[in-house]
Amino acid sequence: MKTATFTALHSPHPQKGHKNNPHICNPIKKYFQDEGNLFLFSSDFCHYGRRFSFTNILQKYSDTHIFKQNMDRDAANIISRHDIAGFIDYLNKTHNTICGSNPIKMMLQLLQDFSGNVSTKLMHYSQSNQARSTNDSSVSYAGMVSFIN
Repeated sequence: MKTATFTALHSPHPQKGHKNNPHICNPIKKYFQDEGNLFLFSSDFCHYGRRFSFTNILQKYSDTHIFKQNMDRDAANIISRHDIAGFIDYLNKTHNTICGSNPIKMMLQLLQDFSGNVSTKLMHYSQSNQARSTNDSSVSYAGMVSFIN
């Protein structure tokens, strides 16, 4: 029977003033290149509502939950293309409250240097609630999978 070892790496929350540093990936690059290893990068997507300090969508759109879904799908499409510069630009433009944006940027940075052919796909998307007013709260969830072709 094969054994597995799990190692957790914690990436600081982007809202706490921490910036992602591409050099943080250097120590784990060799493990990422080893196809015998599995990496899991975890993040929720948009956190909408007053309690998350993100309500500016309603100022422009009446169907908040639909706009939020489209905004999150834009992020998923950028991630699927492994476009780290595009993802950073997207975050700067939308201010989407993707709490795990730093782990996602780490993954995208590692994929920039990966020698294999990798595909990333959105498998499932959902929202905890269809927010319709600034009093509503909603968290988006996007299940994405990357695999070596």
